[in-house]
Amino acid sequence: MIKELCRDEAILSQRCEVATVEDESVAQDLIDTIKSLDDAGCLAANQIGVTKKVCVYLDDAGEPHVLYNPPSGVWPGRQQDGGELPDARRDHQVHALYQVQGCL
Repeated sequence: MIKELCRDEAILSQRCEVATVEDESVAQDLIDTIKSLDDAGCLAANQIGVTKKVCVYLDDAGEPHVLYNPPSGVWPGRQQDGGELPDARRDHQVHALYQVQGCL
């Protein structure tokens, strides 16, 4: 379901909770919402008002990839120290950096 973007600083500044298998609907809402936006490349759950560690990004072909519980500071194109990574196609490797509690 397409969600309205959250602009509430109280929600956006909260620490997000660990995502579990029950949060699959949050991932689908993120995918639906990012596909409805013209200029978005990445969207986190708190941006749709959900304080869970789930985000989605679009690859170069516009296909969505969901990240569950990504390690802090590891986002497409960023190193732990916040510096840019040199490889222009670096974001295609990020979707492997996730874990869902309760799976495996």
